[in-house]
Amino acid sequence: MGGAASKGARTLPKRAPPTWAGARAVQQPTEPTILNVPAEPSAIEKYAFDPHFLSNLSRMGQVKVDHHMQAVQPANDATQIFERRRRAEEEAFSLQHQTGRIDAYSLTDLLDARKSCTSAADLRQLAENYRMDPSVVEELSRSVNSPSVDRNRVRTVIGKDGEELVSVTAAWINPPIARP
Repeated sequence: MGGAASKGARTLPKRAPPTWAGARAVQQPTEPTILNVPAEPSAIEKYAFDPHFLSNLSRMGQVKVDHHMQAVQPANDATQIFERRRRAEEEAFSLQHQTGRIDAYSLTDLLDARKSCTSAADLRQLAENYRMDPSVVEELSRSVNSPSVDRNRVRTVIGKDGEELVSVTAAWINPPIARP
């Protein structure tokens, strides 16, 4: 409240700031300057007669063009990863539809499922689910098996600092099927 007469008059600085003032402040360019792309033909001609430009050109020498070079595009790593995954999925899908062929992940699943079969009929059904011949599955299971842990040979050791170390022994497990 009060009129303008009761307020202090605004004053502007009477002297110019020193040259060092604001030296630390980063000044943002108002407009990016493009030095290597002249806008007018006259500017191009100016560049053509610039002695420093000409000396740099002569120092660089003549352009060497390899006419036998194929167009090379740098591959994007992410694109390559997705492409490899797509190809692996297609290959796995095509292998699923071929009788007698199976990928490693499916083979592990087959061998794990085989451990829980209780009859020869279960084994036949499992082999048919994976589009495998039951005799091939049996032959394969004689020399290949999925990792299993022998529950009777689990050893737990508690270290000095209270860290618990568990040591387990792998075991070859055959399905509990009554053989004739």
